[in-house]
This record gives sequence, C-alpha cells and structure tokens, in this order.
Amino acid sequence: MAVKKKQSTLSRVSNYLKPTSFRKGMLLFAIAFAVLGGGALVVSHAATPGCINYTYKQGSSGHCVKDIQTLANFKLAVSPKLATDGSFGPATRYGVTQVQYAAGLTIDGVVGPNTWKTLCSDWSAIGRGGSFLGVYKTAYLDAGCSAIVPGQ
Repeated sequence: MAVKKKQSTLSRVSNYLKPTSFRKGMLLFAIAFAVLGGGALVVSHAATPGCINYTYKQGSSGHCVKDIQTLANFKLAVSPKLATDGSFGPATRYGVTQVQYAAGLTIDGVVGPNTWKTLCSDWSAIGRGGSFLGVYKTAYLDAGCSAIVPGQ
C-alpha cells in the first residue's frame, strides 16, 4: 500500500488555482485588496465572526441588524412585524425591548450578550418545533447563534 505524501499549503493553493483563471483572478484581487487596506471587505459576512460577538443599538446597520430583526420577528409576535431592512431604527429598538421584557432582561433596547442569548435561545421551547425553517434558520446560523446554543 502506497503512502500518500501530504501536500504543502503552497502546493495545494497552486493546484486549486490551476483549473480556472477566474480563481486566479479572484485570489489576486483578494491579495491586492488586502494589501491596499481593504482586506476586511474581501471576506463575506458568512465567514466573519458571528454577530453575537458585537453589540447593536439604534443607529446600527448591516446584515447583523437584519438577523436581529428576523430573529425578533420569529421570537415574539411583534405586531406589526419588524421590517428586515438592516437598519436599527425606533421600530427595531421597540421590538428589541419587547424581547427583553418577555425574557425578564434589563430593558434598554440594546442587543448585547444577554439579548443575543435570548434571541438565540432554544427555539423548540417556543412551541413552533417544525417551523424553524427558511429565513429564520438562515438568520440564526448567520448570527452565530449555534455558538451560544450548541447542537441546534
């Protein structure tokens, strides 16, 4: 039985780049972008640290705020539903305060560690069992909730 030699990282990268010039171009673009100071923008938000590692409040914006809005819509019967526009405005602040109130947390409208734990808490306890699908599951995973609630 032949023993397969472990490839070096450089060799693996080189082999990965062989099939298409598109991959080469994208890698060169990423390296150039990083060298020129825009490296953080090269990584997609799915590969960045989870949203749960940060605090969000009125005035915040971005994909993590959209995840907060989506999770709050699922967690509570917020009426009317929060717009999932990624903009943390007065309506989102109100929705967050409702989540905090229901969980017995300090009501400040800020999404920090305790509010994240609530937004990411055991979804089956809500009694919706099988409806943990689609955009809710995407927001749950994108936010990094599985790091808080392992096994879900």
